[in-house]
Amino acid sequence: MTIYDIAKACGVSIATVSRVLNGSTKVRPDTKQKVLAAMKEQKYSPNPFARGLGLDSMKMVGILCTDIADAFFAKAVSLVEPNLRARGFDVILGCTGNNPVDKRKYMQLLIDRHVDAIILIGSSFREAVDYHVAKTVAKVPVITINCSIKYPDFYCVVCDEASGFSETTQLLAKRGYKSILFYMIELPTAANKN
Repeated sequence: MTIYDIAKACGVSIATVSRVLNGSTKVRPDTKQKVLAAMKEQKYSPNPFARGLGLDSMKMVGILCTDIADAFFAKAVSLVEPNLRARGFDVILGCTGNNPVDKRKYMQLLIDRHVDAIILIGSSFREAVDYHVAKTVAKVPVITINCSIKYPDFYCVVCDEASGFSETTQLLAKRGYKSILFYMIELPTAANKN
């Protein structure tokens, strides 16, 4: 069953069926109901790839993390995914592991799938974003969560860890703790590895 079959069954143009599929307000209500009824009766399901080409959007976002079993990554995905879904986007989730080669492969896979954006969760993706990938990804917006990468078309959401450490230390000191130790590792960025 294709869009052509639906148009023929309803006696309307392919453009009219396309407008109904895309939620256009330029279709008379009775025509819209007729097309929707035919789609339901024929169990028509639009091809997301064909639709994406017409709309220049797959309505798909890729999310990458190293391991969904990690509490931070799981929480981030659990907050991001429903918000994307509420805005009409589907999600491809990839758990890359820690190998930089695998991370690059996952990023390329998402680019090849023509996702509308890529979300990288965690600072562990710094080394995966080399110049070649960054150039390729320039066609696709990239959002990083808790990782700062300075490339065009990268948007970073970073926790203010310094303030968090300061507030936590003050709270612990108020509660009488005297020996407080924080241990933090700063990973090198792709831009300053040399």
